[in-house]
Order: sequence, then structure tokens, then C-alpha cells
Amino acid sequence: MTILELHGELCVACSHGGTDTIDIWMVKEDGAWSVEYRVELREFSPEYSSETATPMAIDPMDGRILLNKGQSLHSGHNAVIFTPRRHGRAIPRPGGVSLGYYDPKTATLETIYSVSIPDDDNGWWYRFCPVICQESLVKVDRRQF
Repeated sequence: MTILELHGELCVACSHGGTDTIDIWMVKEDGAWSVEYRVELREFSPEYSSETATPMAIDPMDGRILLNKGQSLHSGHNAVIFTPRRHGRAIPRPGGVSLGYYDPKTATLETIYSVSIPDDDNGWWYRFCPVICQESLVKVDRRQF
């Protein structure tokens, strides 16, 4: 379960591993919660799965959902890749990150960016963490905070 902001509204994204879906719940004007979007990822597994993908934004023009498929260091659903290292021990490392648009109208997914996460000779890896940035023409006076 992930708490996030989409369309300027408080949302909750609930992942369902058994069906490989993500339900996006939004608060209505009357305060009631309802499922506004369902992302069905079974067809796009293992690259995208409900356990590794997180909604980041919804395109206001066509309703497509931007998904971040980042692999983290937990033990669920292909989320960890073990790389052999010295002395026979295996070190977990992330496999890669992809950004894709899921269209709930057609149930299609288009990967728009993908990167492998390299590691150096010492077994350390680099982090890639996409974020949404909204620019503003309003200057914030830091002295007020």
C-alpha cells in the first residue's frame, strides 16, 4: 500500500500480488473513498508487477498513469538480483528501473525510459530514483519558515 498525491488529491495505491493489479483509491468531494483506476499488470510481468511498480502521476489530458518500476532490496517477487562476489557470497543489488505509461482505457503499457543500475568494482551500486517536480512562478520567502 502506498499513500500518494495524484491530480492534487490524496490517493492510496493498493497492490494485489495474486492478480498482479494495483487499485488507485481517491477521495471524492463528499469524503468517500472509491477506486478510480485499476492497473492490470499480469500481461507485462515480470518487467512490471504490482509489487515493483508505483503510480507517480496521471496525465490530465488522456488519463494514462505514469508508473515507476524500481527494484528495491526486499525479498518479494523478483525484487532482488544476487550477484556473485568474492569468497562465494552473494550480494543483493537492484536490477534496474523503468518508467512507463499505462493506459487504463486500452490496458496497454508503453515503457518510455529504462536504465540498468551499474555497480562498481567494490560491489556498490548507484541509485536512480525518479521524482515528479512541479515548477512554480511563485517565490517562497524562506524567512517565513
